[in-house]
Amino acid sequence: MIGGIIEKNILLSRLFAFGDSMTGGRTIRVLLAVSAQGKYPRGSDKWVMALRKALGSLDPERNVLLSSLGLPGWDLTTFLGRRAGFRMKLVVPDTENGGQKEAGLVEAFALDPERLKIEYTGGVKGKAGWQLRDRCLFELAEMIIPVSVRPGGRMERFIQEASSAGKMIQVGFEVPWSASNWRPRYDFKGKMPNPELNILTDDCLIHWTHASSGPWPGELPACFLADLLARPECYVRDALNTLAHIVEERIIRGSDLHMPGSECGVSLTSLTPAETIPLMRWRQRYVRYSLEPFGLAFRRPDMENLGARPVKYMEMKELRRTEEDRFFCQNRGRRTLWCAEQEWRLRGDIDFDSLSTGEPLLLAADPCSANELRESTGGRFQIEPVFLESVIERPEASCSDCPG
Repeated sequence: MIGGIIEKNILLSRLFAFGDSMTGGRTIRVLLAVSAQGKYPRGSDKWVMALRKALGSLDPERNVLLSSLGLPGWDLTTFLGRRAGFRMKLVVPDTENGGQKEAGLVEAFALDPERLKIEYTGGVKGKAGWQLRDRCLFELAEMIIPVSVRPGGRMERFIQEASSAGKMIQVGFEVPWSASNWRPRYDFKGKMPNPELNILTDDCLIHWTHASSGPWPGELPACFLADLLARPECYVRDALNTLAHIVEERIIRGSDLHMPGSECGVSLTSLTPAETIPLMRWRQRYVRYSLEPFGLAFRRPDMENLGARPVKYMEMKELRRTEEDRFFCQNRGRRTLWCAEQEWRLRGDIDFDSLSTGEPLLLAADPCSANELRESTGGRFQIEPVFLESVIERPEASCSDCPG
């Protein structure tokens, strides 16, 4: 406990020290308070609009913006601050590792190194590290602007403490914090699968995609945030946009998510779409669907030529002692029977230019999304809807092509 207090005080002394040398005069250090938001932010979200309004009320030459990285609220504050030309101080819950890490952050968020200072909180990890980060930012701040604060949360407590300490609390920009943010939603109940897809049998392997909670693999956060602000009417990295992006790049980038040894690869299934639909479930633990009804169907010989193999399912005790290639092995499961997925795996990426039997068949959730995908891909691919009726939630837009 004492060690943690000493570490925090050392960090704060460094923060105040570099603040004076950077500003070169009397300015006000400002912190915009945004509690943790949903994993799928949109430019039209009330907290995003309030954040932009609050930032627009400040003078970049008379204020130093305090921020961080790693959550939507911090990321967007940092990105918008750079756009507006603020001098910024970032407190990052990580360990300093030379100039290479800092250069990476500068590139990732399109920051101006001449108007930026980054301080790292050190080896404190997890929630304790987040709390230390937040505490340091509130200690450093001279003026705090609440934007969207969760009732009873850590940030509300810090604001109350700051107010009691006599710090300026600038009101007038706050919007209610909400736990009901946008996320992908589908209604599959009673909806008829497309019988045309019954032809996708033993000769095909399908890769199903899903919404990306943030930048796509290989994409800089600055590109994601710029797109979020430019297209406020939708979530710009939903499953439909993700599939269109895959087609535009002509590559499925391998991911290490849930892969053995964090090795990057692509997951496919030998199940038909009708057989896969019952596996498309919302997983609260990961705040995402296991699979969404957007995908690509490849010819099995193409995938086998690239090194795809069926996953071998084992009991846990057998899995621990197996000498087989672990990348292609999977626990059979108890609560969740993973063997029902009939998964295949392929190391690395799938490059469309390496296919010998032609382009993949694209699968979209319903007729409306199939038409959207057809338009965005210029009609260059065959596209089939997974369902014959509308299944995807479209709360803020309508489409004349959607049944009902």
